[in-house]
Amino acid sequence: MGSPLADLARQAGHEVAELGSDSDVLAFLQDADLVILALHFDPAKELLSGKTVRNALVGKTLIDITNPLAPDYMSLTIGHETSAGETLAALVPKADVVKAFNTVFADLLKAQANGTDAPVPVYVAGDEADARRTVVDFVEGIGMVPIDCG
Repeated sequence: MGSPLADLARQAGHEVAELGSDSDVLAFLQDADLVILALHFDPAKELLSGKTVRNALVGKTLIDITNPLAPDYMSLTIGHETSAGETLAALVPKADVVKAFNTVFADLLKAQANGTDAPVPVYVAGDEADARRTVVDFVEGIGMVPIDCG
């Protein structure tokens, strides 16, 4: 998911930095306007639990694309009292977490990056209206169709 999203963002004229496990998070996130969390749910929780990342995300808009899927992809790893987005947002309370792209398959992102004419809907949800607007604008800017779910 991360690579095709990065390709789409570059094609739309955004400056993109991709982080690996050995990256200096603070150096990359310091000037970031928008951060996309393109990890599986459990590694995402682990990453956001770290003080360095939590501090680096203060005041940032974080797009959460995760789904809390079990290893067999047949069930969820969390119950029905909360969501993956709420779980991750609680780990970074000074960031604006917006859920998006979690209902889009990577193949659709790749097709979009390769110039498909088929519009791809992207549901966008989050507590902060300004952060949602930022993500809606980003989704539109990469040629997809945002659906603001509040």
